[in-house]
Amino acid sequence: MIKIEQVVGKTMNVLGYVAPNLVGRMTLDLFCRPNKGKKFTVKEKAFLAKAKWEIVPLDGKKIQCYIWGNGARKILLAHGFNSNAARWRILCNLLLAKGYQVIALDVPAHGNSDWTRVNGLLYARVIEQVMNRFKPHQVVGHSFAGIAFSYYFSKLNPLPVEKMVLMGVPNDLSDVTQVFFDTLKLNQKVRAAYLKAFLEKFNYPTSYFKLDKLLEEINIPNLIIHDEDDDVASFEGAKTLHQSLANSTFFPTKNLGHSLQGRSVFKAILEFVN
Repeated sequence: MIKIEQVVGKTMNVLGYVAPNLVGRMTLDLFCRPNKGKKFTVKEKAFLAKAKWEIVPLDGKKIQCYIWGNGARKILLAHGFNSNAARWRILCNLLLAKGYQVIALDVPAHGNSDWTRVNGLLYARVIEQVMNRFKPHQVVGHSFAGIAFSYYFSKLNPLPVEKMVLMGVPNDLSDVTQVFFDTLKLNQKVRAAYLKAFLEKFNYPTSYFKLDKLLEEINIPNLIIHDEDDDVASFEGAKTLHQSLANSTFFPTKNLGHSLQGRSVFKAILEFVN
């Protein structure tokens, strides 16, 4: 059976010889376009229905946020690519039992938020808006959220937080880009066109987005959770990030994959934030 990725990749490879600039922009657009994260299961809808829904505006569009509980201690949960706020159902309930107020958001182009595309710089601006609105004491980010938090704390106007948890985050955006290239089996011409389009659009090369460099002067006590079997973000990259940061605790897991939905993970987070 032919996979859609094979068809897309072959098409891009052919176009790369005819219109490299166009195919570079097309490939970048594809990279920034999620194909999951807009649909909710019955359980997830019930979970979100228990929250207070609040819209935070940005650029005339809406960031959908959810608030549970009334505790004095606030914690922000930020999800990754192809996901939504409902991924936090179990962790949220555990935090509520500890007396926290929990805030979560749907990232642009995910869940109930606006937009059709998302990138790390947009996500960082979204984090800035949400942080300014809710002023959480601690933050938790999964996967793509790590890039957003890194840019927010190092390049924007961040509010101080007491602790930060980074789950399954890519230390180097170039590693995630490589996974994308390999999945589509893109040839070198298309890969070069993508990197050129990325630089033109964001004024940064993909190699700029290295968390260990962006966060090296950010002295926030942090917990890095990463699974040895993560097929999206490098486990070795997570160790490099841990070794580069001050006040860092490393919690490796096994057999949980990139999603990191496991009892040991929830326990580690609860112990760290408390």
